[in-house]
Amino acid sequence: MNAAKIDWPPASSLLPFEQLVRDYQDALRGFAFRLTGNSDSAADLTQQTFYLAFKHQHRLRDPRRVRSWLHSILHREFLQRLRRHRRSPELPWNEEDESHLQQSVQHVERIDAQQAMSVLMQLDEKFRLPLALFYLEELSYRDIAERMAIPIGTVMSRLSRGKRMLRSMLQETAAGSDADPASPTSEC
Repeated sequence: MNAAKIDWPPASSLLPFEQLVRDYQDALRGFAFRLTGNSDSAADLTQQTFYLAFKHQHRLRDPRRVRSWLHSILHREFLQRLRRHRRSPELPWNEEDESHLQQSVQHVERIDAQQAMSVLMQLDEKFRLPLALFYLEELSYRDIAERMAIPIGTVMSRLSRGKRMLRSMLQETAAGSDADPASPTSEC
């Protein structure tokens, strides 16, 4: 094969793509770390995300939504790796990942979507709405801020606190706890 005939990567997309990596690498690595709990796995997941984004850049319909597009790619790749891991549990990424993934898989297996929605409905409205818009409607932080007419920092804070509360409530539900997980947020 003659290397002179290969246009890889396309010259017209190389520099903008390098800028895209510089602009979003840290944010994606942080998101990947929150998913995996391991910096090496997060770096691998981030690299794979950029590879897939470059490979499928023609699928990006709205360049203004590149950040959410990249986060979607990363999240889907994480879920695929999680599924592969479930099928081949004897081949863990490493001991730290193995422990984290086993706990995540066991937790997810105990909770179905109906339970999750039921627990979500127990959250205070100021946390429930941003979570629903982010996870169910797949809106960006900016879109949520506009829809709720609140600053983007407030959206981020409410999502973070809401996820923590939801996670805690779901763990209590999965454990079959008799404690009332909605008591701190039952003011709705």
